[in-house]
Amino acid sequence: FQLAFLIFFVSFIRTPRHLLLATALFLFAVFLTIPGAISHSATAVGKAEQIRAAATAGIEAAENANRLAFICLMGISLIWFALIEYRSKLLRIVGGLAIPPLVLTIFMTGSRSGLLMLIILGPLLLWQSNLRWGQIMGIFLLLALITTVSVTFVPQRVLDRISSFS
Repeated sequence: FQLAFLIFFVSFIRTPRHLLLATALFLFAVFLTIPGAISHSATAVGKAEQIRAAATAGIEAAENANRLAFICLMGISLIWFALIEYRSKLLRIVGGLAIPPLVLTIFMTGSRSGLLMLIILGPLLLWQSNLRWGQIMGIFLLLALITTVSVTFVPQRVLDRISSFS
């Protein structure tokens, strides 16, 4: 299957517009996956492993919580670079509203590697964006707010899993 996808990609993705459409399709699939994963985590009972967010529909690879966190991180990166590349007000609004659910999903997966990658991804994105200090401080405040809100929605057992490495 991976070879077929590679052949498809090399054969049919020829222009920047094709690549943009493929990226938009990937992001659409990510956002189809997130609601089921969040509702699974919100309604599940049991141990931390059972209540971690995992895909119930959408991207099949995201049935694993760690992979779902990685896919959400890819989504954040793609949206961020779209916000930097295309200076549309509508895109800024949509992108600004799209990143918080991805961060929430990363926390709800209970993925320690996802959280570590999120902590690393933030400074990397800011470093490559060439933003002014005021904009960077505003983004840090927004990220702190998103993180605080995300932590309030994450079940306590999942937070305990994230904060321990045993």
